[in-house]
Amino acid sequence: MSYDETIKLVIGNTSFYGWKTATLKRSIEACCGSFEFTLLTMNELQKAIIVQGAPCNILIGKDSFLEGYIDQVSGTVGTEGLFFKITGRDKTEDFVDGSIDIPPYSWKSITVFTLASKICKYFGLSLKKSGTFIDEKTSVLLETGETGFEALSRYARARNILVTTNNHGTIILGHPGVDKINDPLVYGKNVLRYNFDYNGRERFHKYIVKSTKKSGSGNPWTKNSLSVNASALDEEIRTPRVKIFTASGSDTISTARERATWEASSRASRSESHSAIVSGFRQSNGNLWEYNKLVDISIKSEFIEIVTEMLISSVTFSYTGEGEGRKTSLELRRKDSYTEMKPLVKKKKGKAGINWKL
Repeated sequence: MSYDETIKLVIGNTSFYGWKTATLKRSIEACCGSFEFTLLTMNELQKAIIVQGAPCNILIGKDSFLEGYIDQVSGTVGTEGLFFKITGRDKTEDFVDGSIDIPPYSWKSITVFTLASKICKYFGLSLKKSGTFIDEKTSVLLETGETGFEALSRYARARNILVTTNNHGTIILGHPGVDKINDPLVYGKNVLRYNFDYNGRERFHKYIVKSTKKSGSGNPWTKNSLSVNASALDEEIRTPRVKIFTASGSDTISTARERATWEASSRASRSESHSAIVSGFRQSNGNLWEYNKLVDISIKSEFIEIVTEMLISSVTFSYTGEGEGRKTSLELRRKDSYTEMKPLVKKKKGKAGINWKL
């Protein structure tokens, strides 16, 4: 069955399509969805309404990709004529770019969801909760100049809460990768190209967080001082590799241990990345490919075998003319890549993500 994959820019009641190239992207790490179109000519009506700041909707067929604004319209005169480029992002761009100014700037006892409600109200955004998560009250202090996304993410990450957005520009609080996408990624079936990268440069065997915390009066190196020292291990890495961090002045043994654990676990999970390119924008059931979903992977060839489950961290839809057609690029991460604090468990031998057939 064929499905409509026409990419449309809708401003008011007018739809524009027929692009030379088009790129649409949503990512866990960016929060804000984005788009970029190029074309060679624009008629007078298009020139009048396609301007910086114009509200717009992006559709793929009849499916909404994002609701947002045009950020930039630029042009170049060349041998092909007048070349235009239009870029923009979804409604959360102010939340991502703009600093927050919400008195009293600090709260002694507040949940992350309540904090998110205040920040979303400030930026005129809707807020939803996805699933259930632990959201105990904590003290919050907004830092001068930080954006809404920075402030909310800082406290959400500590509770393994992910800050994302949907195709209507609504902020979503939830856990990463709870649901699974319909189609598996299978080399030779729907995967045109598959890339993998295992990089251990930023991984170490031992992570140490230490400092000298001042207690009472006097110099910080006197006997009145208390030493803050905590560590975490990554047993998959050889022992000579050690990384030391300086604790902040407010750190305790407990917070230093959390920092060391986070460094060990996050560096291990992010050392592995994969990507896949599939034809078209839709799965076999007609749904668009989505980010923040789990996907089964089966890459089997003469030389390697990768059979695992991963998290789709970003989706990029691209149209590059009739010759190249329509393709979807999927960035893939380990399922634990966006879980901030967790114990590291040494993998059993023979359970690596890739099997080399050499």
